[in-house]
Amino acid sequence: MKSLGLIKKALVGSIATLCIASIAYGEELKVCEIKQDKMSGCIEMIEGEESYTNTPYKNGKIHGVVEDSMLYCEGAWMGESKVPYVNGKKEGEAQLFVNTKLVATIKYTNDKFVAGKCTNGKALSRNDASAISSPNACSGGYVCPAE
Repeated sequence: MKSLGLIKKALVGSIATLCIASIAYGEELKVCEIKQDKMSGCIEMIEGEESYTNTPYKNGKIHGVVEDSMLYCEGAWMGESKVPYVNGKKEGEAQLFVNTKLVATIKYTNDKFVAGKCTNGKALSRNDASAISSPNACSGGYVCPAE
């Protein structure tokens, strides 16, 4: 039964991402099925038992907000990152969430780190920013939520 709950969460997250991507593009993105779909615009959805990644494509390049979610503690979605891309390069403000709370933002210009900051006020270095998929730089690691 626990697996069924995880599948439901992943499905809801995927549907929400498709809706957000549709709004951002002003058109409905289909799920990537073949390589040519990445030229016309689609979203690639990769789901594992403890994670999912949604990557939008346009003109064969990553274009839009890439969302990664990780499941770590007792069935709770613990980490999520949202990283904007334009024509295959990081561009704009990436966000990192732990247990649905924003913990860090990182600004990228032309695929290069510009600045980063944790919501606790700590500045992020370029090395901290490279660990964006693991929010140890801000939170000291994942902590299971209190039940």
